[in-house]
Amino acid sequence: MEVPVSVESSESDDEDVSSSKLEKQLEHFREKWKEELTTKQSPLSPDGSGESEEPLSVEAQAMDYFQRGVNLERIGSVYEAILWYRKAIRLDPDIEIKMFKNDKANEKQAEADELKQESEENEENLIEKFRDLLLTESKICQKAYAQQGRHISDLPYEVLLSICHWIVSDQLDARALDRFSSVCRGFFLCARDGELWRKICVKTWGVHAGDTEAYGSWRNMYFNRPHLFFDVGICLLIPGVYISKATYMRQGEAGLDSFYRPWQFVEYYRYFRFFPDGSFFMMTSPMDPKSCVQLLKTKMAKNPDSSVVVGHYRLTGDRVSGLATKVNVTKVKQMKRGKQIQQSLVSEQLFYMEFVVEKTTKKRNYKLAWTNYEIRTKNPNNTEEVYNFPLNAIDFPPFFFSRVRSYAAVSTAPLD
Repeated sequence: MEVPVSVESSESDDEDVSSSKLEKQLEHFREKWKEELTTKQSPLSPDGSGESEEPLSVEAQAMDYFQRGVNLERIGSVYEAILWYRKAIRLDPDIEIKMFKNDKANEKQAEADELKQESEENEENLIEKFRDLLLTESKICQKAYAQQGRHISDLPYEVLLSICHWIVSDQLDARALDRFSSVCRGFFLCARDGELWRKICVKTWGVHAGDTEAYGSWRNMYFNRPHLFFDVGICLLIPGVYISKATYMRQGEAGLDSFYRPWQFVEYYRYFRFFPDGSFFMMTSPMDPKSCVQLLKTKMAKNPDSSVVVGHYRLTGDRVSGLATKVNVTKVKQMKRGKQIQQSLVSEQLFYMEFVVEKTTKKRNYKLAWTNYEIRTKNPNNTEEVYNFPLNAIDFPPFFFSRVRSYAAVSTAPLD
């Protein structure tokens, strides 16, 4: 009686083991089946409803398949990775090259972000270190060579700050301040003075300067917030003007035989120079920039009959709105009581302009793009004419900032 019992128990154990294996195989089959369904079917919305989201492009789907293959290859599942690679190549044969370029671009961006963060941290640590040295040495800088006369290190810190105000001047020459800071650690501390950069920001944005909550410091605000170039820039801190080059074709006068009719290629320039006090110079001329930039050097044009127009602007965010006035005087001869009398007819033109400050590929705030241009003419007979120009890239190309070294050669007044 004992032998049959043992046989029955062993048979029941074998049945349990086989049933457990079948359940594992069935569960594995279900998981694979679900995975195939999720890859073949269209993506569903996160809430589980049947409404599909915006479909992925072919390139994005191929990149997703390729990335899955990369992840599987990293954990050793080479066969499954090859399947995903094949799916990706079927959608886009060049997906491997695109993924390589995308990875390189991500690496460069990550390195740039890391370098930027390290530079900010290093600058903060450097300022703290220099301040500690200044407290221990009790002098702003040290003599490099022995000399009998007085040295600039004998000046107190407040006098050097006053010199920094003259370096920046009323034209906001931040390039000169940056070169001043590269002399020694004491000058570096003077050039990083918070009150100095606060005055620069107030001079730049006026009452709209705000506070430093979003930027951390006044200097970071000046570098990161959109604004115009006056006599300085943000990236290279250089003086100059905004220049736009426009060209067009027009038909010339026919020859005597009416067989040859020439075409003329017309080229002219528009110039804008902005000043920190809210004024600007505008000029349109066929002369090249080398001949015209000197007319915009000071607020008194050398040639009173030139086409330099003076106006005022306002900067709101990244939008620039300007208004300029030009008075035209026309002399007309009229007969009155048998006598010829010369009269002057005065007409006034109002120029309304709007721009947006944009960045180029490598430099920030180096581009001004037109958004609106309108001219109002007030005639001598008290009538007004309004013309709104249709803007396009051919007739109204954008302005680009150009460097002019002679603009910031002399300081006329300190920074207030």
